[in-house]
Amino acid sequence: MGRLRYSFLGFLYEATSGVLMRNGRHVHAPRQVSLLLGILLRNAGSVVTRDQIQSLLWPDGEIIDYEHAIHRTINNLRYILGDTSQKSKFIRTFPKSGYCFIAPVQVISSIEVEAGAAPSVVEAANSSKTEAPAPEPELTAAAVSRDSQPVSSLTPSPASGMPRPSLWGKLRKHPVLSSAGLAACVIVLLAGAVLMNKMRPRKSPPSTIAIGVAPFEEQSDTNEHLGESFRLDLMDALSQLPGVEVRASHSLDHVKLDLASIRSLEGSLHIDLLLLGKVTELNNHCTFEFELVRVHDAAHLTSLRYIGSKDELAMVRDKVQRDIFTNLAGTNKPIQAIRGSTNNPQAYSTYLKARELAYHRTVQSLNDAERQYQAAISEDPGFARAYAGLATTYLGDYGYSDSVLDLRKAERAADAALRLDPDLAEAHAVLGIGAFREQWDFARGEEELRHAVDLEPHQSTYHGWLAELLVAEGRNDEALHEVDVAHANDPLWPVIFSIEVGIAAEARRFPRSVEVARKVVSFSPESSYTHDRLAWALFEAGQYDEALAEWRTTAELDHDQERIALEKQGLEAYQQGGIMAYAKLRLQAIQRGPAPWITRHPNDFILAEWCAFTHDNDNAIQELQKMVDNRDAGSLDLSINSMFDNLHQDSRFLALLQRVGLKLPPTEAPGVLNAALH
Repeated sequence: MGRLRYSFLGFLYEATSGVLMRNGRHVHAPRQVSLLLGILLRNAGSVVTRDQIQSLLWPDGEIIDYEHAIHRTINNLRYILGDTSQKSKFIRTFPKSGYCFIAPVQVISSIEVEAGAAPSVVEAANSSKTEAPAPEPELTAAAVSRDSQPVSSLTPSPASGMPRPSLWGKLRKHPVLSSAGLAACVIVLLAGAVLMNKMRPRKSPPSTIAIGVAPFEEQSDTNEHLGESFRLDLMDALSQLPGVEVRASHSLDHVKLDLASIRSLEGSLHIDLLLLGKVTELNNHCTFEFELVRVHDAAHLTSLRYIGSKDELAMVRDKVQRDIFTNLAGTNKPIQAIRGSTNNPQAYSTYLKARELAYHRTVQSLNDAERQYQAAISEDPGFARAYAGLATTYLGDYGYSDSVLDLRKAERAADAALRLDPDLAEAHAVLGIGAFREQWDFARGEEELRHAVDLEPHQSTYHGWLAELLVAEGRNDEALHEVDVAHANDPLWPVIFSIEVGIAAEARRFPRSVEVARKVVSFSPESSYTHDRLAWALFEAGQYDEALAEWRTTAELDHDQERIALEKQGLEAYQQGGIMAYAKLRLQAIQRGPAPWITRHPNDFILAEWCAFTHDNDNAIQELQKMVDNRDAGSLDLSINSMFDNLHQDSRFLALLQRVGLKLPPTEAPGVLNAALH
């Protein structure tokens, strides 16, 4: 039976594989987006209800926010098609009902398009490269097919007489796989665009395989933990395999892996295979034991076991990559060496230490990571990934904090990495955030960040950075789309939710900001920083009673008696004179001088913001001029920070925007804060 394809307005969609082409070129579409497109095309001209979409995209009934998930998937699809909800050419929304595909659709059989058939996902990916490498064997679907037999075990290397305890067998007895110390996760992610739902049964295997890697178990006779850094490097290696997607690199840290929940990972995290692991470190020797599990039915597929010294960790990583590829592709053909890596054992071991330290992202750990990266580079000056890691370390707390922040050093390290390996996504991302934050060069920043996203489309951090740049330029829909893509790649990572709070508020989507901020608090209810984030979301949404209550909670969690007293006075002022009285009290606290709460939560006490909010425009402009003169990172938020809404008609403010390279958003939503004062 021929393959069914749909042609519409320059696009060609193959229903079986989920491949989407536009004018003969492959268009990347995440799995859920591809599934949704197939559903709408099969019902073109008819309304598909939200309940139908829910049952087809999430047939196993995962417990997630379906309304938000459907809205996000629709928005992603519109973005890929170049569509908008206001002037739609493709998808029409029927409020409280569903969605209808309205573009003219032609159904084409495989016979009609034989001469110009769309390539598979793997073929399309290979054809987009500037150089034409020797074709890699396409991955088979035996490992992920629901009807396949278990894959035979790979040959252990090196051989050992030690018994192989079944990690998955242990998991059946113990509900949660321990991640003590060594949170070494390897994620080999989801089978991409496969149309698999109740309307139309799957007729051919997927051409892309998605594997998730759970935190490893660890046993060690030392206090040194290299597991998380080994996991990250192994994920980099696995992502280079043709036909493999590596996703949810942080989400599996937040999942309890028992038999009941593991089957839901296919829908909730969009992964086909799960790699479990255990690392035993004794007397400078490491034993790595891995098991590959099929997510759909939690069936054991294969086992891998390696023994080596610490000096052989890089070889272990390379062998895991090769053996997984050999197993899935059914071939012994050699694959390309890991790009940007090293053959120097000492350099690699030091590099892993640096990654482990950088992962914690505290001031001390980042300083220590910097020294370890420098040591790795001294061991091997040609180690491109060490330069890239060093560049990221100089960004501080993912570019959102001034701790260990040195964007110029970051740029120099990233340039060094790219001279050695021009395709290191991490280095391009660092150059992008540096061009944006340090040089205020929005065009170059976007170019570099999009290049990083193209090279590693499932790295959520890069999508978050790109969203920050886009929202600063007032490109709100594009910014929120990048946040949605980051969520799709790493659905359970709290960092992305935290980023979303700020992006949604700056895009004037205040209800969304509050909703997500409440989720962030639920992740860490004892953190004063999550409550502070919620307080700001509520404040910008005009929900002042709740905002002030959250600020009191922030102070109480910090056990900060001075701030508790300040918030108590603020509440009394608010009850007597409204939000303006509260704002003036806070402004007076700032003007009195440094205080402990300002050190702990400096974003709560920015003088320019509270001057502007209380209509002290002259002092607000004076403070903003200092920020711009000092090239303070806050300057990049001038046009989108709702605290400055009162200044939007002030020529001095508009001149400052011009200096930064910004302008007011063209279709500015009325600020809740501004409206509250008139």
